[in-house]
Amino acid sequence: MVKQALHESGDWELRTLDVFHVADGLRVAGRVRSYFVKQKAQTIAMSVAPNHPLLNEVVVQ
Repeated sequence: MVKQALHESGDWELRTLDVFHVADGLRVAGRVRSYFVKQKAQTIAMSVAPNHPLLNEVVVQ
């Protein structure tokens, strides 16, 4: 659902966003491939799982 919503957004051109459910909430990790800067990728991650400790794992390749 999250992945679909991000892909349908006209403001973002994400190729890959891996979102995993874990015991303590959402994990946004793995690969975030985007034409945007890291700051905007982190903004997306924060909208998915605000204040989640694993947000630091978001990386733009």
